[in-house]
Amino acid sequence: INEVQHIKFAQAYIPQPLSDTNEQETVSEDLNDWQQNLMISIKRFFGHFITITKRDAQVQPQLPAEQQWFVRSNLTTQLLMAQAATLDQHPARFNDAIEKLQLWTAQYFDNQDARVAAFMTTLNSLSQTDVGLELPTGLSSQALISNYVTEQLALKHSDSEVKANDND
Repeated sequence: INEVQHIKFAQAYIPQPLSDTNEQETVSEDLNDWQQNLMISIKRFFGHFITITKRDAQVQPQLPAEQQWFVRSNLTTQLLMAQAATLDQHPARFNDAIEKLQLWTAQYFDNQDARVAAFMTTLNSLSQTDVGLELPTGLSSQALISNYVTEQLALKHSDSEVKANDND
């Protein structure tokens, strides 16, 4: 829970641009191609002032400070829910909380950071933990306790008989 405040958020992800194959177009000598030649000239002219880069993947912006606070708060809440599920021996709630933690950590935090990697390793090991309550089917100490109680009752009974004989 304390480590949640120190793990590093992922920065904005900007994918690599696609290669532009139309960059080397040449103007033809034919006057009938004037429209195509005009477009090529306009692209070259504006290429010095404005660069348009095409990308095939979605850009993911960095979260604002307020949303970062909400993500950290939600992680802390899920950790507390996992802790409560452990105390209640409720494996379904525990596993659900750990799965949400793993998803949100992978989604919002920098997976290359050492603290984030350690946090994810801890979550992975916790996901393998069984928090269910296993009770034994029989008690091996029950026979020993019964013998002890019987012996104590016999001693008490014999002690009371000895006192009764001493009073006579």
